[in-house]
Order: sequence, then structure tokens, then C-alpha cells
Amino acid sequence: MKGQPCPVCGALEHPWKNRLDLSNDHDTVQLSRVRDLEKRKTADIQAIAELNRNSSHGQE
Repeated sequence: MKGQPCPVCGALEHPWKNRLDLSNDHDTVQLSRVRDLEKRKTADIQAIAELNRNSSHGQE
């Protein structure tokens, strides 16, 4: 509670207590970015495979 000492360490304030929340938000954003990049990678691999198929058909 505000104004009361922390039951764990006795401090009256914890200025970094919200830092964990910021870290979790950052992690969520980064995880979303990784997922987006994985989707793009999969789409790029499929596009390359399609180009290779089309290229090999043209050489026959």
C-alpha cells in the first residue's frame, strides 16, 4: 500500500516497479514482430519455389 513499507524489503517506494510491465510490453511487441517475419519468410520461400517451378518449365 502507498505510504506503507514494503513487506519484503521495507522500502517506502519502488521506482522501478513498473519496469517489468514495460519489459512485458516490449516482449509482446518483439514476439509479434518475429511472428510477422516468420510469415513473410514462409511467403518468400513459397514465392521462390513457384518462380523455380515456372523457370524449370520454361527450360524444357
